Amino acid sequence: IVGGPIFSFKNPTITIVGLEISNTSNGDAGIQIDNGVLTLDRVKVIGCAGRGLDVKASNLTITRSVFAANTLGGAVLEQTTFTISNSLFVNNGTPSSTVGGVRMSGTFDGSTFELNTVANNVTDSFNAIRSGVNCSEAFLARSNIVSGNEVSAACTFEHSLFDTMLPAGDGNLLGNPSFIV
Repeated sequence: IVGGPIFSFKNPTITIVGLEISNTSNGDAGIQIDNGVLTLDRVKVIGCAGRGLDVKASNLTITRSVFAANTLGGAVLEQTTFTISNSLFVNNGTPSSTVGGVRMSGTFDGSTFELNTVANNVTDSFNAIRSGVNCSEAFLARSNIVSGNEVSAACTFEHSLFDTMLPAGDGNLLGNPSFIV
């Protein structure tokens, strides 16, 4: 592929199971969808020169998936309703990228982000405080692990584990998740 996303969808209803996209060099997203319904289960997007996932005006479900080492960030969700669970967003971004782990913008009423691990993502110095999860609007995430990252002030987490500073929310714990590599 010379240019453009590896997979690009407009107005679809699509389910992807067990796909791995790795080590792309074109600088665009591994998966891009606009105005559709996308379900990802056991999908790995690793080492893309662009972002792992770009989603606009869609309905998104992600389970048991991995977004790792993508140069321009893990995932960008714009005007999207989503259910993201049991997935990893790790080691995404660079000191010059504006997205680290996950950036959510627009309204996302009814969306969930739970049972995920967000770790060691990087952004430029302006966005560094929001390098893990960046919410443009108030959003409640439950039962996640956030390590080596912080989250934006609009994100409220409950019953989650953090290894840096605790964000707003009930039942959060401060501690080291002790990942085994």
